[in-house]
Amino acid sequence: DLEPVSVLSTTTLVIVARTGLPVKDGKELIASLKAKPNEATMATVGAGSGAHVCGIYFEQKTGTRVRYVPYKGGAPAMADLMANQVDLFCGEASQMLPHFQAARIKPLVVMSKTRWRPLPEIPTMEELGASDTYIAFWQGIWAPKGTPKNVIARLNDAVVKAMSDPFVAKRLTELRQDIPPREQMTPQAL
Repeated sequence: DLEPVSVLSTTTLVIVARTGLPVKDGKELIASLKAKPNEATMATVGAGSGAHVCGIYFEQKTGTRVRYVPYKGGAPAMADLMANQVDLFCGEASQMLPHFQAARIKPLVVMSKTRWRPLPEIPTMEELGASDTYIAFWQGIWAPKGTPKNVIARLNDAVVKAMSDPFVAKRLTELRQDIPPREQMTPQAL
């Protein structure tokens, strides 16, 4: 029902742990989960949600198993994670940064090709031995199906121009969003 125009921004997902979980990094997490399958709990915000898919992908790539605990949204999941009621969560890194900085949760691994700029000490899945493990949230702009190609092209040009504006780029950076390279901002790439 929609025609793609452009990707606007992306943000990586990150596997985080409660502060009381006795692991200090992603390697220790994987070793612990392998030693005790199905003992650790991972919060989700519903079956098929980004957090759930991230957890399943993490399990498949690392040969581990967790027990999923469904929540009615990210806020209650994060509240229980910070209260040490659930062990793990996979969520949008940009939204969790204040909690990392306040040491209310532990970031263990980013689900991107490269380390995340605000937390350069946190390894990627590839660095932990799981190649091709990339999950990000992205925002895009779409037009109604049947929008003429020349209108899509004009909209895409306007989006690309807006995203290259220094004020827009600065604001998105403040929000910990990444602006993709130009070649990833085409309707075809979206």
